[in-house]
Amino acid sequence: MRQLLEVAAKSRHRYLTVFAGEPRWCYAQAQESMDLLKSTGVLWIGQHAPDVGNTYTASRAQHYLGMEFQAVVFDVYNGFDPDLFAAIAGTIKAGGAFDDPQKKRLAIWPYQSADVGGRFLGLFAQTLRQEAWVVVIEQNRPIPVVQESAWQTFPPEQLPSEINFPYRSEDQQLVVQAIMHVASGHRHRPLVITSDRGRGKSAALGIAAAQLLQQGVKPIVVTAPRRDAVAPVFDCAQSLLPGAQRLKGKLRREQTHLMFVPPDDLLRRDYRCNLLLVDEAAAIPVALLEQYLKRYARIVFSTTIHGYEGTGRGFALRFQNKLDHHTPGWRSMALETPIRWAKHDPLEALVFKALLLDADAAPDEVAKQVVLSQCYFEKLDRDALLNDQQALRQLFALLTMAHYQTQPADLRYLLDARNLHIYVLRYSGSIVAAALLEEEGRFDSELAVKVYANERRVRGHLLAQSLATYVGLKHAPRLKYVRVMRIAVHPLSQQKGLGKILLHNIESSLASSDIDLWGASFGATPELIRFWRKAGFSPIHVGLGRNAASGMHSALVLKALSDSGAVLLREAQLKFLQHFPVMLSESYKDLQPLLVKELFETELDAPWRKLSESDWADIKSYVSTSRAYEVNSVPIWKLVCLCLADKFCAPELVGNELTILVTKVLQRKSWKELVHGIGLGGQKIATQTMRQTVKKLYDYYASKIP
Repeated sequence: MRQLLEVAAKSRHRYLTVFAGEPRWCYAQAQESMDLLKSTGVLWIGQHAPDVGNTYTASRAQHYLGMEFQAVVFDVYNGFDPDLFAAIAGTIKAGGAFDDPQKKRLAIWPYQSADVGGRFLGLFAQTLRQEAWVVVIEQNRPIPVVQESAWQTFPPEQLPSEINFPYRSEDQQLVVQAIMHVASGHRHRPLVITSDRGRGKSAALGIAAAQLLQQGVKPIVVTAPRRDAVAPVFDCAQSLLPGAQRLKGKLRREQTHLMFVPPDDLLRRDYRCNLLLVDEAAAIPVALLEQYLKRYARIVFSTTIHGYEGTGRGFALRFQNKLDHHTPGWRSMALETPIRWAKHDPLEALVFKALLLDADAAPDEVAKQVVLSQCYFEKLDRDALLNDQQALRQLFALLTMAHYQTQPADLRYLLDARNLHIYVLRYSGSIVAAALLEEEGRFDSELAVKVYANERRVRGHLLAQSLATYVGLKHAPRLKYVRVMRIAVHPLSQQKGLGKILLHNIESSLASSDIDLWGASFGATPELIRFWRKAGFSPIHVGLGRNAASGMHSALVLKALSDSGAVLLREAQLKFLQHFPVMLSESYKDLQPLLVKELFETELDAPWRKLSESDWADIKSYVSTSRAYEVNSVPIWKLVCLCLADKFCAPELVGNELTILVTKVLQRKSWKELVHGIGLGGQKIATQTMRQTVKKLYDYYASKIP
């Protein structure tokens, strides 16, 4: 260990030592190694840490991201968390070491630990043994002899003399200057910053925020998927602002302040900020980022290229066209110089390789040329996948590119979860589309009753539990489901029908199974609801609140595969159609009008489809006289529901017509809110437009009036 620490100190690199054996022996070896450091800068992650230094359980370790430690001990006897491993590895500074005693399994009911595969840990161990510089010390076996040449040593890198405090690299200084320019230059010219971990991205945001606050710029808002993710930004800014006061998510200096706002709140309220900093933007849905571009004039987006927060590659492909459309003057910059360690750091390379953080999806030239008729469908065998590194890397990279919340732990779940099934479409041998399906339900009667009563939660059974707890179908957990937990199409192969044909092929393969229903849950957007409807799925539930990370209400869609499933699906549909219009004035008051219309469409005979003779008479009097909207709001409400549900016959609503009907009639917002929300010239114009729009509907349905 002394030799390793000397090499690490000289090269400004970080190294890994693995102790394998009985827990007590491993803990003693790790403690002895840490004693050699003679430093308090040691982070020990685990339940059996010695009563010295910084010792934390895995659940609290995320709070220490952005900090620096001389060494980290990662105890995996209580479980190996890939997300935590990827994150904590970034806290070790140059000359440090990472010690890793190991093992845990995962299981989704009704499976037990013994049912869970060990593919991920086997692959991880294989990766470690392939690296000559990794020291593996096993109990009761000779200590391996490692040649110093295996620890690739590079000359220590000296920071350029012109780099002054608080900067730690030249490119960090340039990025800070660019952030300052966004705050003072032309509006609607956002900056996109990308970097790998350990490049000082969060510090750059903090330095820029501190300098802007010193100049009196106010206010500055920062957002990220979680408040603790931007703690390093606040820490850095506070260190540069003596006397600044910090309370929870706000740093105040005199009359200026830096404030954290959750991603969804940025759209709920009008924050009149002079600069918006969006950290870990890859972990926020593009639909939300696009709304920021429309609402805020000065924005800096920053994201990690390879990391547990998200993937910069997928972020770039998903978001670049939105930037080009809304803000063609946008600029991108990259932080490339490591700050905590030297270039070519072996631990960084190992983390990337072991967790597939640097995996590439199908080549762009292949994805661009995809021909639907030449794609072939396949259900992957995971043992075979483990031995096909190209397919595994393409699959995981595709999932990471397509979904903003993909994390390293998903790799372990992908390889080992017993209840998971993987389906793909290949073109020219490359994976261009993929779907992950999870088995759910088939609870016994006792467990089903407890789930319905909300007395028991069973991890990994989202469809079965939602149908019982939220939709109120007591017998729903007894049926068997599969849930599409992820579906991804290569960004350069989209709009060619791959997603639809993938679902069609999966359904065909499920036809001979004992599955009753299959479905999905996702952040609701008009486009996604439309996609699932075209595939034959029906929306049966919308989450009551917005997800804090995605800023969206979740939607649940279902499709029946058996007679029992068809009966339950119809029950769920009728309940949804009965409740959804009423709840638009309460829990769903903030749903966008186009999404409301997509959710409304149905061919079922909903109760509000039938308007009485009296209803039609009231509507006629409203559109042909000066009678007030308020005294006719109930029959108008029925007419609007009828119109939005009418997939084939509804008259086309143009301009603000749909917005007026949804916002005022269904969501029951005030005239003032309506006028302000869509920029009408006042309440008089709003009432006139309402009357004209209702007349348009009345005239269309006149032939159907009894």
